[in-house]
Amino acid sequence: MSWIERSVLTDPGLRGAVPDGEVPRAWSPAGQVSPGAERVTPHGVTREVDESHGLLDLVTGSWLPRWARGDRIDRLFGGVARWGLPGSRAAGLHLALADADGILVTDAHLVVLVGGSPTTADDPARPGRQVSSRPYRSAWTCPRGAVVAARRRARLTGRGRVELYFDDRSMCAVMTGLVGTSGARRLLAALDVGPEPPR
Repeated sequence: MSWIERSVLTDPGLRGAVPDGEVPRAWSPAGQVSPGAERVTPHGVTREVDESHGLLDLVTGSWLPRWARGDRIDRLFGGVARWGLPGSRAAGLHLALADADGILVTDAHLVVLVGGSPTTADDPARPGRQVSSRPYRSAWTCPRGAVVAARRRARLTGRGRVELYFDDRSMCAVMTGLVGTSGARRLLAALDVGPEPPR
């Protein structure tokens, strides 16, 4: 456990973001992955890209070479960043990650945390003393059972890229670190699910 993770998990300000009666198990810094392709279909369903080009495209100069059509360039650099219908778990997670400080894994939930301004709070280990604290709030949450697969898939944009697959056939890629992989390893160990999403 890193010093930063330990400081977040023991912060008294974290209590407001943890569902009642649950114990925080792991924390990892997290943010949106970019660049990357976004697929507005259930995971595993791909739409055919129109590869044809007509005479009008050639005359107006809007013809693109085959390698540049569709989302090939986005996939080359960032993979698929999000896969799922609007309103899916992955869509909600993607929006919450815009302002997130990290992802918390508890006994029963996956929680996206947003931290407030540093302040002081009562130290639970030493009554009557104050400790530096940062209030956290939950920006998004889902049951841990909704995560059906998780795996680290490094790309050119970062080694700590983690793909989270959900039970509604959606996927959201999360960036836990550009160079390091310790955040990704902690997140995957706490989730304890297989790497391959169901077909």
